[in-house]
Amino acid sequence: MKTSMIIPCYLLDRSFFEMTETCLTTARKYGDIDEIIIVDDGSPYREFVFEDARIIRLQENRGYPVAVNVGLQAASGDILIVSNNDIVFTAHWLDELLEPLKRSYDISCIRASDSDGWTTEDKITEGDKFGSIWAIKRYAYEKLGGLDEQFGRGTFEDTDYRRRALQAGFRVGKNHRGLVIHHARATFDAVDPGHLYFRRNAELYRKKWGFIE
Repeated sequence: MKTSMIIPCYLLDRSFFEMTETCLTTARKYGDIDEIIIVDDGSPYREFVFEDARIIRLQENRGYPVAVNVGLQAASGDILIVSNNDIVFTAHWLDELLEPLKRSYDISCIRASDSDGWTTEDKITEGDKFGSIWAIKRYAYEKLGGLDEQFGRGTFEDTDYRRRALQAGFRVGKNHRGLVIHHARATFDAVDPGHLYFRRNAELYRKKWGFIE
C-alpha cells in the first residue's frame, strides 16, 4: 500500500526550518515513505526548500487543522500519515506505526517522548489519544473527512478527531513498541505564549462534547 505523509509547518525563522528539516530527514532515514507533503501555513520565513518532498504554500496562516486538511486532500496514498514538524524519528518508527493498521485498526499511533517517556512496551492498546504522529486508512478518512477547522490555531483538533472516529465506529490502536522524540509545543508556544488560543479551543471542545478529556 502507498503511504503519504503530511507535515504542516509554520516557520518563524531558520531554526524552525532546521527543526522541520530534521523531522523530514529522520522520517526518510528510518522509514520508506512513498510521498511526503510539506504544507507551509503562511510562514514568515519562506526561503527554504526540502529535498524529495512536495511543498504546498498557503498564502496566510490559517491554523493547523486547515494545513493538515490541505495536505490530506492532496495526498494520494492508501495510508495517510500526519506528523508534527517538531518530531525526531527513530528506527522502525514506520513499521511500528503501521502495525495496528495491518490488524483490525483504522487509525494508529505510537508513543511520543514528551507524553509517554522513553520506554516502550510490546503491546497495542485501543482508543488512546493521538496528536503528534498518527496514521489513518484512506477509507476511514474519506468517511470522517478532515480535522474540524473551527479549532484554528491552538489544540484539541486531534482529540476531537479521535472522538469523531470512535463515534463513527472506527478503531484506534496505539502501538507501544514505537517511539518518536517529540519537542512538544515548539511552534505552539512561540505563536501563542499566553495560551489564548488554547483556552478558546478548550471552550469550543467543551461546547461540542460537553467535557474536556
